[in-house]
Amino acid sequence: MSSRNDGGAAHRRSRLQAVATAAVADEGAGRVRRPDALTRVGRYVAFAALAGAFLALVVQVGLQVVMARLGPPPLQRVAYLLPGSAQHKAAQKSDLAPIVLAPDQVDPRYLAMLFAFEDRRFYSHFGVDPVGIARAARDLIMKQRIVSGGSTLTMQVARLLDNQHKRTPSVKLRQIIRAFQLERQLSKQQILRLYLALAPFGGRVKGVRAASLRYFGKEPQTLSNAEAALLVALPQAPEARRLDRDADAALRARNFVLKTVTAAGVLTPEEAQRAQLEPVAAESAPMPPNPEMKPAFKPAANVAALFTGLTLGLNFVAPATAAPIEPPAAPAFMSSEQPLLLSVRRKLLGPLPEGTTQADRDGLWMFYSARTEPVWVDKAGWTPKAAAAIEEIKRADDWGLQASAFEIPVLAASAAGSRSSENDLANAELGLSLAALKYARYARGGRIEDPASQLSSYLDRKPTLRHPLLVMEQLSASNAPGEYLRSLHPQQPQFEKLRQQYLARRGGGAPTLVTIPTKGSKLYPGTTHKDIALVRERLGVHAVDGATDAYDDELAEVVKAFQEKRDISPANGVINAKTRRALNEGKQVSPTTLLANMEQWRWMPRDLGETYVWVNVPEYTVSVIDHGQVVHSERVVVGELDKQTPIFSKDLETIYFHPRWNVPESIKVKEILPSLARGGGYFHRQGMKLVRNGREVKASSVNWGKADIRNYDVYQPSGPSNALGR
Repeated sequence: MSSRNDGGAAHRRSRLQAVATAAVADEGAGRVRRPDALTRVGRYVAFAALAGAFLALVVQVGLQVVMARLGPPPLQRVAYLLPGSAQHKAAQKSDLAPIVLAPDQVDPRYLAMLFAFEDRRFYSHFGVDPVGIARAARDLIMKQRIVSGGSTLTMQVARLLDNQHKRTPSVKLRQIIRAFQLERQLSKQQILRLYLALAPFGGRVKGVRAASLRYFGKEPQTLSNAEAALLVALPQAPEARRLDRDADAALRARNFVLKTVTAAGVLTPEEAQRAQLEPVAAESAPMPPNPEMKPAFKPAANVAALFTGLTLGLNFVAPATAAPIEPPAAPAFMSSEQPLLLSVRRKLLGPLPEGTTQADRDGLWMFYSARTEPVWVDKAGWTPKAAAAIEEIKRADDWGLQASAFEIPVLAASAAGSRSSENDLANAELGLSLAALKYARYARGGRIEDPASQLSSYLDRKPTLRHPLLVMEQLSASNAPGEYLRSLHPQQPQFEKLRQQYLARRGGGAPTLVTIPTKGSKLYPGTTHKDIALVRERLGVHAVDGATDAYDDELAEVVKAFQEKRDISPANGVINAKTRRALNEGKQVSPTTLLANMEQWRWMPRDLGETYVWVNVPEYTVSVIDHGQVVHSERVVVGELDKQTPIFSKDLETIYFHPRWNVPESIKVKEILPSLARGGGYFHRQGMKLVRNGREVKASSVNWGKADIRNYDVYQPSGPSNALGR
């Protein structure tokens, strides 16, 4: 028994020893084979390196072949833009030689924004920016559309030289190859010079200098932040963002550039916010009287110096020639005005008079944070500029406003040799600024900021208010602040006519209108009656040879025109009871009614354009006005009081001839449904149609006692009886 157990144990031990021996053998074999594994890894690396070198060689050879087939870039036609070329030297001998800008002759802010927005590694890449292309590919994959093309400034110059503007893969590849060619033949400064001269800005405007002269009326050496951002934005879509076609699109693009360059560190948030407040003019600026080139910067002041030490969020590398910009030295002492401005800003943090808006507070904070001296006061009291502004504000009643609504601070005149306290001066400075901002807001219609919610949903207009910061900047820059405040009121002649009538009625100077007896016999042309003299006086028609009681042909024509204007039918010149009542209605126009109409003009667009369509609802007329003259006028149908015609102002883009009238919901419920419930007489007389789910339905087949007419579309086809006209 024991011998068998001992034999089994020995057998197990022998097996374990064999396993251990095999393990040791394997470990030894592993130690022996390890150099072979390292050798294999080295072979793989060497093979990969050889493959990469071969691939690079193939790409290089392929690129050379493609560039040879493509030919050299077409630089001959723009050689006159490059200094040192024979064409440039020949062009400079001509009196009509174009002025070609060098990079140091453009405002550095423009170039800083251009690099930050278009090509952050312009001075370090070889024509193509791999990071930009990778970013464009990522956006294409994630958003399933082309967000950015990854183009560098060199690629954009290549596109302009080849005149290829399509965004297709083949065109993009061509631009890449052209960019390689340009980088091999030209310096960075030459490429940048070409961009400044060839960049499109809409229409026939080409080049930064031409755009600056066209849109700002000045050379591009001194641009504001807003102007520089606009010049950066326009070449991306020059036709879609043309200022004379879509100023709003240009404004949005400019503000996007400001946002981008602010994130890149080119502008501070405060500078960007101020720049966004500047309006974009839809019209060209007047050309300067002498558009001679006057370099404002020394050639040594290379724009790349702006980027020294600035990464713009990525790896921007400035050229070696760039010199750092010295920061401005801190003032050795604080001027006497600065403590006053600090006091004004402190007061802006506290309670302000009733009616002050948050926009007023924010605008004044930004305005006084950027100033070094007050606007309205000095150590002696009010300045002449303040006196002019105060005088104009006190005349607010002449413009349909209430002068008592504007709190003008009192600042006592200082005695000789003395000065007002800092607190009094700060209160006066801030108080007058608040009064001026409130006046500006009211002059632009800000007493009622949302007529649709405050007055009537039929008033689809809102006042266009000017930002308080812009108001203060323009007021402070104006030598005649009174004239500036007056210019904020509507400038249309219709507003001025209403104002003159208001002034006459308010002061009791309006002529007393005669009253025609409402009861009396009909007055026919060719007859004589004592009331004819009153009609003549009312309509301003003088009698011939003193026959004031005679109803002659001249008076008859005036009466007919009056009847047509007041929608009295028939307009045959017969003075009946209706005409008598209409002749007396003029005396009912009160100053309050005039004020209400003046206020509505404050909500109108500042510029109606040279040609516009004018619908006069009270007169039931529509007119086409061209350069101040009525070139077409006809009668129109307007809504009744319970379904009024909306009052609005919009850009006219499309005109439909022979339109069909889609009946509004309110008319369907209030008028069409009762008619259909009674048999549909009115519905059928007007030739209306009934549609459900895109299919025409017979009105007689519907049980209108149960059906909801709001589930049906009702329309009137075009034709003579159409409510919208033929």
